[in-house]
Amino acid sequence: MNRRICLLLLVPLLFIKDVTACTIFTAVQGKTVLFAANEDQTSNNSYLIVDPTGKYGVVFFATPTDDLPLVMQMGINEKGLSYSINAIASEDLSRAPNAIPQKEWALVALMRESSTVKELLDKFFAYDWGNSIAYQIHLADSTGDAAVIHPGDDGKLTYTSIDKSKGYLVSANFNVRDAGLKKYLPGRYKAADNELKKLSGENALTQAYMTSILDKTHQSGGWIVPFRSIFSVVFDLHTLDITLYYESKFDKPYKLNVHSELAKVQGNIHERKIIPLPDVLASLEKH
Repeated sequence: MNRRICLLLLVPLLFIKDVTACTIFTAVQGKTVLFAANEDQTSNNSYLIVDPTGKYGVVFFATPTDDLPLVMQMGINEKGLSYSINAIASEDLSRAPNAIPQKEWALVALMRESSTVKELLDKFFAYDWGNSIAYQIHLADSTGDAAVIHPGDDGKLTYTSIDKSKGYLVSANFNVRDAGLKKYLPGRYKAADNELKKLSGENALTQAYMTSILDKTHQSGGWIVPFRSIFSVVFDLHTLDITLYYESKFDKPYKLNVHSELAKVQGNIHERKIIPLPDVLASLEKH
């Protein structure tokens, strides 16, 4: 599977054909709503992007690709709306005749102007998403709502919402439409699903518990499977705290906060701030 992905700064989405592997999960318990993801790629640079240019400020995590200088892999805005991306097998799409063209990836723009999953979904399907798609989008918000946007059987994009009786939603590198085919699902998906089932009784939902699942589902890379988890995150969608792990060192968390990062760019609301992730970590270590 090629490691090209599907998030972009200023390049039309329709030029992007492939995406990276990831394991993503949202969990809800009482008033606690946590979102976590491993960013699995071949060796690559990574960046923190602080974007104050829209109605809502957004903190993105980004990498370059073979074709694009910088793309945004996942993010959380100041209302707690979050997303990350899974690679799936490419599927054909039927193009709507009056769909809105994309000058930049619409998801990036919608993250700047939406506060909930519902608000984003209400606008998402009006855009032109091309003739085929090889990814799905995992969304969550501070109300505990979550959904995965994915291709349906009819050639149109649709979405699957969180089962609130279960209290969690998992996605990995297959179309969530096919989650019933349990025999063929990736081991990372099964591991996350098995751990999140325990939240219904024996375990409390905490950042540490989500981290333990990231650890169980991360990829180390190798000669046959070159993907590795270059960074991993846990987002608290109420406090807007970000717990960041680099190179699968889950015993070494780095702490950020959406409001704190946006406060650093208050005087320059018309430009994004792009910082190499190692520089972010070095700064955090000093403080």
